[in-house]
Formats: sequence, structure tokens, C-alpha cells
Amino acid sequence: MKNPFFGVLSEAAKVAVAVWVVLWAEPFLESSMPSIDAGWRYLLSAIFTAVVLEVLLQIVFGWPRVDVQWGVKGEDAPIANALVARVTKRKPDSQVFSLRISAPSGGWLGYQILKLWMLIGVKLQIRIERASVVPSVENSPKVNGLPTVKSDDESKGFCIDLGRAPRRPGQWHWAEVSWRDEATPNGIEINIDYVLHHKNAILRSLLFIFVRKSSNARHFQVVGT
Repeated sequence: MKNPFFGVLSEAAKVAVAVWVVLWAEPFLESSMPSIDAGWRYLLSAIFTAVVLEVLLQIVFGWPRVDVQWGVKGEDAPIANALVARVTKRKPDSQVFSLRISAPSGGWLGYQILKLWMLIGVKLQIRIERASVVPSVENSPKVNGLPTVKSDDESKGFCIDLGRAPRRPGQWHWAEVSWRDEATPNGIEINIDYVLHHKNAILRSLLFIFVRKSSNARHFQVVGT
């Protein structure tokens, strides 16, 4: 879920940039083009402001992004911060969760960069390494006969072969997943790590710096009854 504070901050930043450009552009145009009618100066100032604002927004807010959204299958209530796997002694398998990977809409420039990044063969690893659970993929689409989302016993999570980015922002990959509990302490919160992976170490470092990741779940819990 988006933090409302950062939403307000971003809108305030846009207004501040627009005001700053207008205050700078108007005197500049008046001094450099004194013979032009005031109405044309205002129009040129507005166009210049829009161009500068769009460039800044593309640079600041248009970074390439990958978004991971979780939900409980069959439930409409959104997950906030934690995945809670509910198990019992008789049924150690958790409920089924829906996993959605998307390329969110943002700046045009950032999305083009994301599409270029994906040409090198990037994987998204979801790691819950401190949990004593066994992950399972119940359902996932296939490409060339192979599922795009696979369980990873070593990291207790999943590995998604991202492949090419979609032609336009939106859903990218999906799966239905669950976990079987083995010995995770009841109720302990464990961090979920989202890592963009490539076999080349330099490219891994660049992905870490230049591609942002977001999710509605940062922690994992096993709750037994």
C-alpha cells in the first residue's frame, strides 16, 4: 500500500517545482523577448514549465519498478505488512496465497529502462530464509512448458523468471502458493527479502541500485492452533 505521506510530499514537490520554474521563466522571457505580447510570454512560460516539470518527474519519480502484491485466495481484504500462514497440528499446510508481480505505471522513461533491463534475463527471488517451512506453487502460468514461478526450498520462498517486461504497465506474473510448516516458532515475524538476481555480479549490483521494488508484505509469520 502506498504511504499517504509520500503521496502528499510528491504532490507538494510538483507544485514547488512548477512555481519555481514560473518565477524564473517569466522574468527571463520578459527580459530576452521584450517585444513579444504578454499573452504570448505567459503561454511560452507555461509550455516551458510543463516541459521542465515533466523532465524532472521522469527523473525523480519515473525509476523502473517491480511491484509484488500478496493476497489470501478467496478473500477480498488486502494484506498489510505481513503474510500470516495459519496451520494446525493436523493440517501443517497453510492457506493458499495469491502472488501478483506487476510493472506499475510510472514515468515513461523509467518503464523503457525496465524493458531494457529485462532483456538481460533477470529473476526475482522471494526469500524467507529464517523460516522452517517448505514452499509450494499450487498454480502458475507456463512459458515454453515451464512455470514462470517456482518454489525454492533453499530460500523458503520462490523464484520468478521475469522474462520480458509486458508491453505496457500492468500484471506481469501470477501464482497461487502455500507453505508447509516444519518447525517455525509460532507468531515470530520473519523478514521477507525481494531480490532481483542475475548471474553477473556487476549487473546484480546495478539492478539493486537502479530498479525499485515494492510490496504490501514485508514480514512472514506462522500461526499455529
